[in-house]
Amino acid sequence: MSNFLHKFRLIIGIAIIGTAAGAPPNAHAADLNIADSPLFVATNVEPNVMFTLDDSGSMQWEHMPDGGGMSFTNYIFPRMVNNLYGGNDYSNQVPNFDDDNIHNFFGRASANNGVFYNPDITYSPWSRPNGTEMPQADPTNALYNPDRPWLGGRDLTTERTEWACWFRHGSNLGSAFGDPCNGNHTYWPITYFIYNGGSRTVRGNYTKIEITTATPAGQTFTSPGGETRTRDEEIQNFATGSSITARVS
Repeated sequence: MSNFLHKFRLIIGIAIIGTAAGAPPNAHAADLNIADSPLFVATNVEPNVMFTLDDSGSMQWEHMPDGGGMSFTNYIFPRMVNNLYGGNDYSNQVPNFDDDNIHNFFGRASANNGVFYNPDITYSPWSRPNGTEMPQADPTNALYNPDRPWLGGRDLTTERTEWACWFRHGSNLGSAFGDPCNGNHTYWPITYFIYNGGSRTVRGNYTKIEITTATPAGQTFTSPGGETRTRDEEIQNFATGSSITARVS
């Protein structure tokens, strides 16, 4: 054994004996009091949470985000009454339902329009201020605004012919022309598109879902996320979802 190692062990041994001899019988480590905030912060400030509501006129728009390829769209369904949301109304600009209308398949796909019907979601009715739920939407009279039932509603189960400034374009989201503007257009209300990937402006990259009176009762619908519903369940979910999002105005 080297002389250095012998001296090192001797020093450690003396230190241990000295510590034990000087320690009280019940000695233990003191409880740590670790600060909850940085030591350099002299004054504690209570956390602040801001809850804001946007009640500007653009809240009428039935698309999200603003712009995003839908700058011509104010409504997804024709606005059939005035003062729908308790303020001034926007012009009744609606993409028509022509199958090759880029504003139709782009704006009626939840992948592009965050407030349009999303088949992956099973919707619940609106909640009242006291926390209770409003009744399920009636597909034959889906209210334009569930908070203003006296304004009426739309039958989603029948083919509709309604007046609006309908518009379309075959390929360009940045352009549109009336077809017809300030005229009638016929359509099936329960119509939406599922985006399958690829260019979002190509019609072939979407699957169209449409429920008409010819849709068999036994037909099922499966969403991209795997939600499967019967025809009647899909009709009900569309009615409830539309009253929450686009408010079937």
